[in-house]
Amino acid sequence: MSTSLLYHVFGAQTYHHLRTEYRGGKIYFHAQKKPSKQRCKACGSRRFIWQGRITRSLHALPIGSRPVQLVLHLHRLECSDCNALLQEKLDAADPRKTYTRAFARYAVDLSRYMTISAIAHHFGVGWDLIKSILTNHFNRRFKPERRRRLRRLKYIGIDEFAVRKGHKYMTVVVDLETGKILFVADGRDHKSLKPFFEMLNRVKVKLSAISIDMSPAYIKAAGLYAKGVPIVHDRFHIISMMNDVVDEVRREERKHHPKEQYKHLKDGRYLFKTNPENLDADETERLKVLLEEFPVMASVYRCKEQLRSFYNQPSLTEAIEVLDQWLVEVAKLELKPLKALAKTIQTRRQQMENWYTHPISNGRVEGLNNKIKMFKRFIFSFRDSHFFKLRLFFLDELGVRSAHM
Repeated sequence: MSTSLLYHVFGAQTYHHLRTEYRGGKIYFHAQKKPSKQRCKACGSRRFIWQGRITRSLHALPIGSRPVQLVLHLHRLECSDCNALLQEKLDAADPRKTYTRAFARYAVDLSRYMTISAIAHHFGVGWDLIKSILTNHFNRRFKPERRRRLRRLKYIGIDEFAVRKGHKYMTVVVDLETGKILFVADGRDHKSLKPFFEMLNRVKVKLSAISIDMSPAYIKAAGLYAKGVPIVHDRFHIISMMNDVVDEVRREERKHHPKEQYKHLKDGRYLFKTNPENLDADETERLKVLLEEFPVMASVYRCKEQLRSFYNQPSLTEAIEVLDQWLVEVAKLELKPLKALAKTIQTRRQQMENWYTHPISNGRVEGLNNKIKMFKRFIFSFRDSHFFKLRLFFLDELGVRSAHM
């Protein structure tokens, strides 16, 4: 076998080929360090005496479906200059590792498209070995990458996502300008965010605004750990809350109409929740008929559209007028779900009005949450919370598609 194969494929640049064996379905390439490359590991001297030899067997890149072992014949060198008696330097692999660097790089590359179990099966090695390779890779990159992401941080979005059944959640913090994950923590209470804000204080990052929904825990965290930073309530969350009110009123209408008549209302549920500009001509006509047939729903629907128009005004002054008028209209309707929402909005209206100074939302966070769900389906489950968080930090490198799940 040509020694250049050791150099270009297996990353063993300082070795020459001795022999090749085929045993038990595996290929064993035996190699030894070139005499011109042998040096004392302590002082770098080329004046030494050989004092015995050992072999190290390393996992190397497979050839087709056949696993490959790179067997290195290493000498113990007694230095004539510093008198050190050390094994010669292992150039093809990191210290105390059982695989070559080329093997590790290939495993990391495959992790973009394959599960850990699939990679382990492909290489014919254990699951834990592949996991340790990926953990080392992500740990090595984690701190430098996070420092880079924090360098120009202005806007962040905070949200939670379900980890598994049984109300197990994690909190995620995202840079709203780049869409990169900055922090992942267990739980969804205010304490889960304390380490993140302490880190921002250490590196002296000054936030311009924080986008969150109306979660009391996240509001409390922002008030405790990011005093003075404006909070912007996610506009899509507020409209979603209004849609929930529309749906609740629609269900209440069942008590006041015959079953057959209510069925028309039930079938048109999505018409009330969809933005009118996204409806086609037939759907717009159906909605018009329903609004004429159910006056209460017509009033609630007008309130929904009026609240949505709060975010489409040319200035904050006009937006405040729209919100004030909306609160007056809600008070006239005397509908319990609507009044409850109005009370919440009245309490948090300053955070809604901040949108006109900092027009941000959690749209990117929600998009990442969907990608996290795809990733969880892709890996089926995870055993190590630390590794899962590391992998999420580099989620944008995942090459899978939903069609491949």
